[in-house]
Amino acid sequence: MPSTLRRKNPVTDLFASLAIIGLALWLRLANLYGMPVFIDESNHLAWAQAFAQQRPDYPFLMDGKFLLGVLLAQFQVVHGSPLWQARAGLGIISTLSCAASIALGRRLGSRQAGLLAGLLYALLPFAVFHERQVLADPLMAHFGAVWLVFIPKLARKKWARYALLLATVLAGAILAKLTAVVYIVPLIAAAWLLRSSPHDRHRMVVRCALVLGLAGLLVLVVLASLSHQLGYNDNSLTSQQVGFVGCPALLCHGSWSEQMADLRLAAGIAIPAIPIYFGWPQLGLACLAWRVGPRRFGRETA
Repeated sequence: MPSTLRRKNPVTDLFASLAIIGLALWLRLANLYGMPVFIDESNHLAWAQAFAQQRPDYPFLMDGKFLLGVLLAQFQVVHGSPLWQARAGLGIISTLSCAASIALGRRLGSRQAGLLAGLLYALLPFAVFHERQVLADPLMAHFGAVWLVFIPKLARKKWARYALLLATVLAGAILAKLTAVVYIVPLIAAAWLLRSSPHDRHRMVVRCALVLGLAGLLVLVVLASLSHQLGYNDNSLTSQQVGFVGCPALLCHGSWSEQMADLRLAAGIAIPAIPIYFGWPQLGLACLAWRVGPRRFGRETA
């Protein structure tokens, strides 16, 4: 009897996963007018309307958040109810992160762990709050979540089928917000961890380099295909510091001292933000789980 109770039931597991994703979707779509309009949302909607109308004042690369304006322009943000439509569209896309949480939980633990991870994400207050808004950061994170799910596939023998998918989601994340370049870090970690010999490490480095090259090419192709709608450069990237997004001083002004000052400022902002967005207990538990958990990296090559 105990073995029967523990038997896997794919149908039940599928319905449970869909129910959790449905719960996440309902929480993100319910009463979208119940929140005030934030300044960032107003800017994004104005930029999306400028893009949809092909106006020449569309800001160049949307201050490092190019894809959001292009995406929102597809939701009829010029007429109708632009705020509701934009929030609803991004709320639907947020199901990618919930599904990715389920998949990551399964890979790191079990089917039950995957369902628990998906449920926690569906109910996570910060996630619900931000994914009900018209913001670039959640859009970047959704691509990043899918990116993390498929990185281990590069260690498989039939890895090529996943290379284009990985390149596409990384390109999407970078186009959503330029700071998505940080997603290269887990790729480097994968090249180091998903190997059992120097030959395997060299193989992983080559595969990771190929994915990065494809992603860069896709970014250039997208920008080139829409170059006639990019608008003009209003110098916002060279004259303002918008969080972590800004034109590097070394590149734009040729000043190494300004560049070092900007890096020190960014470090001062980044470290205090870690407990706010992640929490030290969660990070500590994640590190502990990685250290004491089962080593499954070798299975990826099967």
